[in-house]
Amino acid sequence: MDLTNIPDAASVKALLDKLQNSQALASQLPSAPVNHSAAASAEYGRPAHSLSSMEWSPSDPGMRPTAGPSHQPEVSNQISSLLALLGPPKSHSPGPASSTFMPAPAPPLAPAPPIAAPTPPPPPISRTPSHTSAPARQADVRNLSFQQALAPLGQMLDDPVNLAALKKIKLEQDRLEMQLWEERQTIIRSQEEKVKALQTKARIIGVDPTSRELQVLRAEFATELHRFDSNRVLPAWDALVARQQSAMEKLHVPTIFETSQAAEREKQQKVVQVILDAIGNDAR
Repeated sequence: MDLTNIPDAASVKALLDKLQNSQALASQLPSAPVNHSAAASAEYGRPAHSLSSMEWSPSDPGMRPTAGPSHQPEVSNQISSLLALLGPPKSHSPGPASSTFMPAPAPPLAPAPPIAAPTPPPPPISRTPSHTSAPARQADVRNLSFQQALAPLGQMLDDPVNLAALKKIKLEQDRLEMQLWEERQTIIRSQEEKVKALQTKARIIGVDPTSRELQVLRAEFATELHRFDSNRVLPAWDALVARQQSAMEKLHVPTIFETSQAAEREKQQKVVQVILDAIGNDAR
């Protein structure tokens, strides 16, 4: 809106002076009612108007007079238009997309980077011991063949502590063997005494012992020895072997562990023979 087209105070005052001069002229005309605005308008070649019906248009350089009462709606509309231009802008009703102001869409936000999982602390550095742990060594040496067992067996026998422990195991075996031998000898002596008693009786009566009597004595002797071996020697020997296997396994003797399998026992017997050669058969 161009505000320079609105008349200032000086222009309005000049216009009022001209209207007063026109009123003096109109007083000399009795037949016509006095219309100051009409006289002023006639002088300037414009239609008559009243001050109340005057409006200023932003497109005209001056005042645009409007007719009287017959043009009141038009004047009101023009005044409303002027007030609308002078007042604050009204909110426009929604219209077509081309004429309605639409805010530019916000630029798409970049996707947030995924939150990385917390990095676990590095595992503690374990220092490898200079020697293999006992369970690992047991698993390694117990499954060796006889040829593979010779090298670690030689290293073990070089240790005086291991050698003394093996001698102690051998001493326990010697004592058990001696005890079982003495018990067996007791059975044999008992049988020999029975044979001597039979021979003495035959000499007294002058009759040699019959073959039947001798066969009975031999059968009794064999039965007693078999009972001794089954009930005494074998259980004692099996218990001794189990103790020896357990003790030598703790010493990490190659191929030695507690077992009753014939193949493993045969391999262990070869290793034991090497040990016996190293410690000597006189360990008592």
